[in-house]
Amino acid sequence: MSRLPEPEDGAPKPGQLAILIIVVSAITALPAAFTEFPPSVDYANHLARYHIAAEFDSVDA
Repeated sequence: MSRLPEPEDGAPKPGQLAILIIVVSAITALPAAFTEFPPSVDYANHLARYHIAAEFDSVDA
């Protein structure tokens, strides 16, 4: 059975890499966590328009 090679000097250890990934993920998630989204007042109109566009070609004239 082969063993994994030891990390070279200066290379991050697996635990350090995991912590780095968690920290970077948390930093990139901050804008989504603190942003308020405006209410979707137009949602029903957009949904109806998409439905009509999707069904337009299937209607027999």
